[in-house]
Amino acid sequence: NSMLISLPIITSISNNVNLLSIIFNIIFIPFVTYLVLPMSFLTILIPPIKYFYKILISLFLFLNNFCSKIDILNLSFSHYSFFLFIIYYIIFYLLIKKRILKKKLKIISIYLLLLIYLVYQPYISIKNEIHFLDLPNGDAVAIIKHHQLQNILIDTGDVDATELVSFLKRKGIKKIDHIFISHGDSDHIGGIKSLINEFKIKKIYISAYDEVSINYFKKYKFKNTLVIPLKQGDTIKIDEYTFNVLWPNNGNNSVNNNSLVLLANINHLTILFTGDIEKEVESKLISMYPNLKIDILKVPHHGSNTSSSEIFLNNIEFKIAVAMNGYGNKFNFPSSYVVKRYQSLDNVIMYNTKEYGTISLYQYFWQDKYQITTSFK
Repeated sequence: NSMLISLPIITSISNNVNLLSIIFNIIFIPFVTYLVLPMSFLTILIPPIKYFYKILISLFLFLNNFCSKIDILNLSFSHYSFFLFIIYYIIFYLLIKKRILKKKLKIISIYLLLLIYLVYQPYISIKNEIHFLDLPNGDAVAIIKHHQLQNILIDTGDVDATELVSFLKRKGIKKIDHIFISHGDSDHIGGIKSLINEFKIKKIYISAYDEVSINYFKKYKFKNTLVIPLKQGDTIKIDEYTFNVLWPNNGNNSVNNNSLVLLANINHLTILFTGDIEKEVESKLISMYPNLKIDILKVPHHGSNTSSSEIFLNNIEFKIAVAMNGYGNKFNFPSSYVVKRYQSLDNVIMYNTKEYGTISLYQYFWQDKYQITTSFK
């Protein structure tokens, strides 16, 4: 009962709940109460029995480790609203209160249906989502197709991926279908190892000319994950989504300028993902792709003054610019000069995670229009 009463609180802290823990507690509570605790006191009074105590503790740790690996009834709960939180406790109250068996069975059925809904609600979501995430350092964009038909990441933030992992789990994500790594800087590739440990990952795409990324995946070979190098002219189709690779077309001395530049068509939106390209590559892009029209520009290099040149911004057409700065960055991104440059453009709205937090776009899958929300404003 105590576990069921505290379930909404537990799942708000940790997304995973193992229902077998109810059975495990029946074993472990008496084990600790009647063996471990008494032996702890006895070792003080009779020191020689500490050897038996060590064996007992080793047995306890072994059983604990063994049970933790049994995940047959391990349920993952995504984040749910306060309204559902209240509904849960109303149903639970009725379940305890009802004495007539017939009525109790009805309430039990409703309770079980609610539990099933809480576990599977991500798979019945009718919205497409795009999230430009506010992380301590670096870039990560999560693209979630309705009913979780596709889960896609563009970059993974820095090595400490705690916040990224937490965000994905709150969304009820168990697998990531595709990850695009723009280049090998740690604030773009660093979260991969944490993600591999937490989720099933099908495919990872990297820049064909970025030696840092190439060497990274030579060093860390992940089972059941395909690593695919991309270069200019390649196209990745994911259902009706397309990711056209505009850059790189050759090797550069700069890691930043080896970044993947992706022109993505997602749910009637065109988004240009630019990694950390700098002014030299920006000039080449406007030369190779004149009159480029997009809906959203992912601001290059976190809003650094090495990028977002005037010639680049004046030769592409876009409505929204999004800069992911990393609230823990040491470089004071975005540059105030770059922000002014964007603000001087007509009919362009600039968002940055430093001021707005995570910038999210939601769209019902049968509609074209998106709703934009931010976590700060």
